[in-house]
Amino acid sequence: MAAIRVSPGVYRDSKTGKTVRALTQAAANKMLGKATAAKAGNAQAKIPGASAAVNKAITAETAVADQEAGKQIALQNPDYTNPLGSQTTTQNADGSVKVDTQLSTPQQNILSAGEGLTSMGQGLAKQQLGSYKQFNFGANSAADRSRIEDEVFDRLTRNTDRDYAREKEQMEQTLHNRGIALDPADAQYKSNIGALDERYDTLRANARADATQLGGEEMSRAYGMELGTHQQGLNDASALQGMGTGLMMPNMPGYQAPTYDLSNPSELDLAFKGLNQNQQQIEIAKKRAAAAAAGTTDTQSPFDT
Repeated sequence: MAAIRVSPGVYRDSKTGKTVRALTQAAANKMLGKATAAKAGNAQAKIPGASAAVNKAITAETAVADQEAGKQIALQNPDYTNPLGSQTTTQNADGSVKVDTQLSTPQQNILSAGEGLTSMGQGLAKQQLGSYKQFNFGANSAADRSRIEDEVFDRLTRNTDRDYAREKEQMEQTLHNRGIALDPADAQYKSNIGALDERYDTLRANARADATQLGGEEMSRAYGMELGTHQQGLNDASALQGMGTGLMMPNMPGYQAPTYDLSNPSELDLAFKGLNQNQQQIEIAKKRAAAAAAGTTDTQSPFDT
């Protein structure tokens, strides 16, 4: 299985999952113990040792960066302590980091006591909600309103019939004294008694209207009282469930990760190419100088410009 490129300069073994930094897939295969698939005409093969040098530099740089990362973790993650608690950071042998936050003794006591209160409050709330019934004020509202209106009407017209009978008797006596016949068919009798009846009918009608209005107001008041009682029970249950608050968290900064930037393998390769070309041009210059001194002619190099 061949190395798979996962990002610039990084390859992963498709079988073992191991990753390496290398300039080319061929170099990665070689580092992973795979047979190289580079062709003779590969551009990288024209510079002897370039890929190996790049990989060696990257490996060395990675080791230094890992050491620096460990130092950064230690420097950037000191142990913190304040009146509310503490935080400690531990780096494990495998490079993983463990952050442990502890509450101070008073805050831990508040938390423990609060958890107990919360548990107890939720139990009480559950018990209270067990007897909960849906609010249904309108079940007997029509009958209750009718009863209330009749009671108000009876109070407003308590003496109406008595007063009517008294006034009618007095009016008939007056009509008799005036010589008017006490005959319902008589026009004068009918007019005077009709006016009396109309006045008392109006009084009763007004009393019924007032009773209707007062009955509605009384029902609204009763509705509000019953709804308030029902709502208070729900509020009590909600308050019970919220028992146990008061904890103040330490608000520590948390883990601060290290930062480091490794060199780009392609840039390193270009640098090594430049160094190799410079070295080859130096060697060519030395050969030409030696050939000139000996009176011989050197073959032109591909690097001769």
